[in-house]
Amino acid sequence: CGEVPLPPHGACVLGSVNLAALVRQPFLDQASFDFAQLEHLASVGVRMLDNVIDATTYPLSQQRDYALGCRRVGLGITGLGDAVAMLGWDYGDADSISFVHRVMQTLSTIAYETSLDLAREKGPFAKLDRECYLQSGFARRLPDGVRRRIADHGIRNSHLVAIAPAGSFRLLANNVSSGIEPIFALAQERVVTDAGGERRVRLQDYAMACVPAAARETAIDKTVTAREVAPEQHLALLAAAQPFVDNAIAKTINLPQGCQA
Repeated sequence: CGEVPLPPHGACVLGSVNLAALVRQPFLDQASFDFAQLEHLASVGVRMLDNVIDATTYPLSQQRDYALGCRRVGLGITGLGDAVAMLGWDYGDADSISFVHRVMQTLSTIAYETSLDLAREKGPFAKLDRECYLQSGFARRLPDGVRRRIADHGIRNSHLVAIAPAGSFRLLANNVSSGIEPIFALAQERVVTDAGGERRVRLQDYAMACVPAAARETAIDKTVTAREVAPEQHLALLAAAQPFVDNAIAKTINLPQGCQA
């Protein structure tokens, strides 16, 4: 996956904010998203990931030198597909695209502000060349206030935002949708290897477990899954997130059988 293109011996520590956990009163007319909590989690997330760099034991000295020299992290999101459904929208519609734009703008802004604060507290990343950094493509698009702070005091982390697939740890968050993706299926079976060999486990999507009893039939009928999202909708949503990502985004687009260029 391409969420973090890396040089030789490059290293990056990744983490994701679970957006589904920030939806209040899901599937109801008064459903809302807690942006204040997103800001809090983004700040805590950057500090946590920065600490992980120091706590890690690296297999190779070259990896350690790169990690400590650049302090690259990739804070992103998961549970987006669930959050969109819980708020009453379809993945790739106008409301969901506006939502993704605001979510990623908020996460990126707070991530950079936190890294700037860390630079004042602990020092900027060792390999920082401030003039060169400020001339890079992403840094040229940063707000003037952020650029001034980088020029004055540096920044703690060379990179801050990535959207990873989150294919494994999203299961630990009660089977939320993966990364930036739509809900794959309302329910699915997975083969799990256990001490006895293997067994099949039926998993329900997190959003479906949150549907109030009174709204269950309607919610199931309305919820869009990956097979129902057009490629153009995937791309439109991806384009809403990309301006706020300084690493990259891992994205899957499901195409119908027999699709031709």
